[in-house]
Amino acid sequence: MFKCLCIVTHSLLFFAPSLHGQMAVDLFRQAQVAASESDRSTAIQLAKEAVAGGIQDSSVQYFLGRQLFCDGQVQQAVTAFDEYVRLEPNQANRLWERGIAFYYAEKFDEGAKQFESYQQFHGNDVENAVWHLLCSGRRIGIPEARKKTLPIPGDRRVPMMEIYRLFQGTGTVADVDAAVKGETVGQDERTSRRFYANLYVGLYYEWTKQPEEALQRIRLAAEHPILHYMGDVARVHLQLRQKNDNSIEHAADDVAE
Repeated sequence: MFKCLCIVTHSLLFFAPSLHGQMAVDLFRQAQVAASESDRSTAIQLAKEAVAGGIQDSSVQYFLGRQLFCDGQVQQAVTAFDEYVRLEPNQANRLWERGIAFYYAEKFDEGAKQFESYQQFHGNDVENAVWHLLCSGRRIGIPEARKKTLPIPGDRRVPMMEIYRLFQGTGTVADVDAAVKGETVGQDERTSRRFYANLYVGLYYEWTKQPEEALQRIRLAAEHPILHYMGDVARVHLQLRQKNDNSIEHAADDVAE
């Protein structure tokens, strides 16, 4: 599983701010409260106000990047994650969220490099290898991308290795689905396995230009999410693709008129 960053807010903890600076710190704390209450628009606005108020803290940019992405504002999320990297260059290889934002912003070169960098931090994560393939496939085509698949010795999560083989071209969707159903587990684990199967099978279908099948599986993932950032990724994916489809339909209507 992608590992979330553990951010230490050095400036917030050790910097004695001015009155103006204290207001910015308070705004960021309010933003965190809003996010915990699922009020994303307020969280984003307050975090932006904190930045405008002078906070130079990487944790604010990390928080803002995640909130912006979950709100579907992928270009702005990239900007926030880039600012985080500027402030914390030694942490850049851990920022898988930035790679996913690059993918949806269609910055595939940057995305591939981010996932290659993350591989040095965590070298046994199928999800990282898959997102690298998704980016590389859009750059150089699927056959060439598969030749550059990041090696994964054995991700123990079910059905990750089946997903890995699916993207490599040596497995099938049926293998992934069978792995989900293959053993008796608790409800939470079953939900998690089903979610990841739907998400990554959906991404595979999109990667291999099967849009109807992709939409069906991504919708299942978005409608039955897990309590993790990847649950938001499924929802944002569906939101962005449906928005794009609507734009195409409206453009076609305009041409017809």
